[in-house]
Amino acid sequence: MGEGDAGTAASLDIVKREWMDIDCAVKEQKMQEVMVDIGECAIGDASKVLVCLGLGSCVGVVIFDINRKVAGLAHVMLASKSMGFAGSESLNLSKKFADVAVPYLVESLLKAGCAKGAMRSKIAGGAQMFKDSSDELFDIGRRNVASVKEILKGYNIPVISEDIYGSEGRTMKFVVDTSKAYVRTKSRMIAL
Repeated sequence: MGEGDAGTAASLDIVKREWMDIDCAVKEQKMQEVMVDIGECAIGDASKVLVCLGLGSCVGVVIFDINRKVAGLAHVMLASKSMGFAGSESLNLSKKFADVAVPYLVESLLKAGCAKGAMRSKIAGGAQMFKDSSDELFDIGRRNVASVKEILKGYNIPVISEDIYGSEGRTMKFVVDTSKAYVRTKSRMIAL
């Protein structure tokens, strides 16, 4: 084990301990865990931990105000409502699309008193779940990430950290009080 390996192992131990501390705080009802399923968005204050389970090609998008303890999380399934079924009138309201979910989060945070210039983002997901295909059409994860980043750029909201691509599904937790995100896969765990 080299010097860098020891630092990585120590970092992993810290992240694991922090993840367990969050779970304990939720069990002791010091914080409330809010699950955000596919196509859903949630806004939370400092008492909340926002969670996305099963981020494969989906992207978990957190937007938060760096000066306030308020954040939103979207579980984006597809890049654009143009990818939906023609004729469905509910497409304009479906938060499973990046071009609906991200604007919804921004507007919701503004209504909650957040300042647009103080908003930042963290994202996770966008895996390529169909490994056998080299066809870009099937790389839904990469298209989702590109769409999310383009929309955030349009709002001048920088992505300050990310854990994207690869081929593993992820769980993402965002602790609103600390503005810290945690991402876990089968093989690793990191803090953003």
